[in-house]
Amino acid sequence: HYWNGTCSLKLWYNVSCTSSYVCDDNRGLQCQGLGGIMFQRCDCYNTSYIWDSLYITRQDKCMLKLGYNQSTCYGNLECQDYNYLVCNGTKCDCLYTAYWDGTVCQPKRNYTDPCSFTYQCRDFGPVNLICIMGTTVPPVLQCLCNATSFWDDCQQACIVSKKIYQSCTLTTNCSSNECDKAANLQCLNT
Repeated sequence: HYWNGTCSLKLWYNVSCTSSYVCDDNRGLQCQGLGGIMFQRCDCYNTSYIWDSLYITRQDKCMLKLGYNQSTCYGNLECQDYNYLVCNGTKCDCLYTAYWDGTVCQPKRNYTDPCSFTYQCRDFGPVNLICIMGTTVPPVLQCLCNATSFWDDCQQACIVSKKIYQSCTLTTNCSSNECDKAANLQCLNT
């Protein structure tokens, strides 16, 4: 309760307010908003929390947002969006274009970028990079195409290499070594 000339119940989530003492702090609410008093509402006191009744739990209080691989979520707002997590099924996870580094979702790495594991590379289709030992000196793990594919700069993807007697492009601005390297093939002008 708070005093407003009379004893009044504290305000709930998303109700207009003028100061924090009118919001139900026992439920984790405080008065906040942008653009002055006209736009202020009772809301969870920081971005690490969400009003649980926006989805399904219905305890009518601010709840800590879920971290990586935690469940059960019903929508993206329940996950730690400040760590770039989204609700995937019923668990908080990174988008398929990112990986969890132990703290935050990081964008998956591009062709020739250093890596330690394939999940750090753009391993999704149509890109299909894997983390393997590169040809640098000294050799380091890099996001590269597998042995039966080549990198196509135009498509920004690994393309399956051409086999013997398949037609190939002699010169191109985008592709390099489109023939199967493992079979020692090269494109010839015949």
